[in-house]
Amino acid sequence: MRRYEKPYTLNPKPDTMSNAQIRQGVQFISTALEREKRGPASVYVHCRRGRVRCVMMCTAFLMVTFKLTPIDAEALVLR
Repeated sequence: MRRYEKPYTLNPKPDTMSNAQIRQGVQFISTALEREKRGPASVYVHCRRGRVRCVMMCTAFLMVTFKLTPIDAEALVLR
C-alpha cells in the first residue's frame, strides 16, 4: 500500500456530508478507538442505507489515520 503525505481535501457529494461533518466523524472514531485500553477496539459506522456515507466516513478515517491514498483506503473498506 502506498502512503500519501500530502493532505487531501475531501469533496463529498452535496447530498451526503459536508467536510466539517467528515472531520467531526473522523475525530469521533479516533477518540472512540483511543479510549479503548483493554485490547483491540472497534467502532461500528453506519448510515441509513449503508452505501455512501458510512463508506465515505471509513475511507476518510483510513486516509487521515494511516495516510493512505483514497484508492487504497476505499479498497480496504470494500474488502
